[in-house]
Amino acid sequence: MPLMATTLVAVGLALSIVAAWRSLRGGPARLFIAAGAALFTPTVAIAIDVFWGAADTLGVYVWALHAMAIGALMVVMAERFSRVDGPGDRLRVSFAVLSALACITFGVVILFTSAALTTAIAITIVAAAWLDWQYNLPLMGLYILAGVSTVGYRLSPIPALNGPSRRLYLKCCFGMVARCSHFHSLGCS
Repeated sequence: MPLMATTLVAVGLALSIVAAWRSLRGGPARLFIAAGAALFTPTVAIAIDVFWGAADTLGVYVWALHAMAIGALMVVMAERFSRVDGPGDRLRVSFAVLSALACITFGVVILFTSAALTTAIAITIVAAAWLDWQYNLPLMGLYILAGVSTVGYRLSPIPALNGPSRRLYLKCCFGMVARCSHFHSLGCS
């Protein structure tokens, strides 16, 4: 059933569109609904990929195109949120932009080999840093932290280690990310 994955992604897209529309109408839960709109369809696509292996059924390029289509919807959502919220409130825009970058990265993960994947993730980190600098998006620093940690891990010799050394390295990395995100939440640079 190759069309099942496409149907599930289409249903997810429809639900995200409805949630974004509801968030645009305002109300006390508009931030939570916007976060749900930005997270629902990418989560469905990742679950389909992990548990079903849609790339094997549909083909790598077609499945990556699904991820890019989800990313395009998130860009449209970010534009709509930006138009409604203005320059003063960028939290809903941040949700949609983070989701778009994650979808682009997901599509790249599907397509590329290991070396090209590291380069592509680094490019999305640079794009995220530029977007944060240009538009002052509140949550972009967390994406940058996660991306830099991922690229650093992929470029280090530590993935070849086994046992306690690898656990110690991962513990140190996660500790640094937690401290940096704590300082970021306090407004420190």
